[in-house]
Amino acid sequence: WLSCSFGLSGLAAALFVPALERRAPAPPAPAASPAGTGSGSGGDSESANIGCFADRASLTAFGLYVVTAALVYSSIVPFWFYGGAFIRDKWGYSLQAADALMLFPEGSMVFLSPPIGLVMDKLLRSGRFLVVGAWALMSSLVVVVAGFVLLIAFPAAALPPVVPLAVLGFAYAASNTVLWSLSSGLVPATCYALGGGIIGSSLNIGPTLLPMVMAAARSEARAISLLAGAAGASSLGSMLLALSLRARAGRAGRAALLDDAPPL
Repeated sequence: WLSCSFGLSGLAAALFVPALERRAPAPPAPAASPAGTGSGSGGDSESANIGCFADRASLTAFGLYVVTAALVYSSIVPFWFYGGAFIRDKWGYSLQAADALMLFPEGSMVFLSPPIGLVMDKLLRSGRFLVVGAWALMSSLVVVVAGFVLLIAFPAAALPPVVPLAVLGFAYAASNTVLWSLSSGLVPATCYALGGGIIGSSLNIGPTLLPMVMAAARSEARAISLLAGAAGASSLGSMLLALSLRARAGRAGRAALLDDAPPL
């Protein structure tokens, strides 16, 4: 509950950001471009500053990112504490052996995150980082859902626990690395500390509330299915984020063409 209260307080603080921004000194207006150069689109509602963000599309993308990040951690963090008991009960392992197998989801990040990060850096240098990264996040979260389905769909004799845990380990490493890599392009540099605080505080809400819902589930399989549902919702959120970023990139491209157009 304390963790959840901190998370809610962080999100509540975000509601005051626009008011604080309005009271801050306004930045100097950019120099007016020559008439007829096609740059008059800067005065429309989509390009007007909204608090820390350059336009409404950037604010929407950040909001989708925060919600997606909160759902990602809602599916991952509770399993750290619940997975050992689930493996013990389903496969008949000792709790010590089950906890040792739980090293797969977290320990794999040590080996898989660096190469995944190198790939993301190449995308960053190529200029395709945000849109491709959001699609990559969605894909990795679909694999997280698949890992949870493997845990509950097959009988214990048909599939050893190491298989779904290995799948979850790869998917956890990919989704976690891509998720945090995206923050550098979605949080404005002028408000990076505030944006990081909002993101970090939102991560506490789901891992506090979802375990209480899992405790009320009638079976362990149903409890795991709630984690799969959170992962599926986060995958949907990342898909919406990718579509939002692609639309924003399209508008920016059209605006650049207008700015480069010869005077009439």
